[in-house]
Amino acid sequence: MNIVDLLKDQLSGQVAKQLGGAIGVNEADLSKVLGAGLPGLLGGLGKLSTTNQGAGKIADAIGGIDSGLLGNLAGMVTGSMGKQGGGMLGNLFGGNIVDGLASSISKLTGVNVGIVKTILDYLAPIILGSIASTMGGAKPNAASVAKFFSEQKSNIAGALPAGFSLDSIPGFQSLVSTRSPAPTPSAASAASAASPAGSKFVVPALVIAAIGGLIYYAVGQVPNPADELVVQAPIITEPAVTEPVTARPEITQPSVPAVALPQIPELPSFDLAGMKSKATIMLDELGGKLAGATDAASAEEILPDLTGYADQIGAFSESLKVLPKEAQSSIGDLIKSQLDKLDPIFETFTSIPGVGDSVKTVIEKIKISLLQMVG
Repeated sequence: MNIVDLLKDQLSGQVAKQLGGAIGVNEADLSKVLGAGLPGLLGGLGKLSTTNQGAGKIADAIGGIDSGLLGNLAGMVTGSMGKQGGGMLGNLFGGNIVDGLASSISKLTGVNVGIVKTILDYLAPIILGSIASTMGGAKPNAASVAKFFSEQKSNIAGALPAGFSLDSIPGFQSLVSTRSPAPTPSAASAASAASPAGSKFVVPALVIAAIGGLIYYAVGQVPNPADELVVQAPIITEPAVTEPVTARPEITQPSVPAVALPQIPELPSFDLAGMKSKATIMLDELGGKLAGATDAASAEEILPDLTGYADQIGAFSESLKVLPKEAQSSIGDLIKSQLDKLDPIFETFTSIPGVGDSVKTVIEKIKISLLQMVG
């Protein structure tokens, strides 16, 4: 079993579309970030698992994940999932390491660092839940976590993109300390067998087991008094019937044909309130960026951010297509009210003397995506 391949399979198809819609990123950028983010986070967890304390922290985090949710990943991809994942990463690695990993992936893929950080937040509970599901329902502990990452070390290293080194990320080396790694179950068993103290309890345990077996055998040979009190009931014979008995005709029931019921397609799960909140925050931030540009130089400076917003808004617009008409209409009304506020900001921004065509093209792309959502 290769944990990286397992996660890639889970994060494909409908789940990828749902995840991209929740984050506001297109499938191409999501795929690039997953290519580095999955082995990157797993590599960090692997380094953390080489200490007793670190492996214990991972085990505690895994223990808080409901692995049953992995059967419906598309349904569990909501805004609250990203917040939970961000808290998990902060507790396991610390904010500086997570920021460094996001920055390195952003440089490697060209995807906005804020989007990369959000994707990593979403990946945390998915990764930990997948690890929990591989343990067959057993409660994770420091030893089982250390054993898991020891077995997966080569798979994780082989999945890292060329030229992408975790050791170059500030703080990653500090995850490995001089403390001895958590013992694996086999090592713990060997140590127990070799220990003189452990051998003191082996012989008494065998003696007790033997005595218990003899008692069980002896009890099994004691006759049950109830067995000797069985009274033979008198046998009553019925007089022979001399008249012929006519056999009753056998009645066969007609077979009922099986009726195939139509399969009811499962409706996609979505968080309407979360999506509306995300849209509001995203468009308010966009308006603030545009309002802060006062000349051509500052307008050109925020071009990478505007491109990131254009991609997020486009992906968000695509994700609405799988929602019911009522939900699309509700979000469309919200976008219309936001667009009414943004239109004069767009006009002022594009009227700044010296603003280049590349900036105006991105603004036009944003407006088109917003208008598509209004309908």
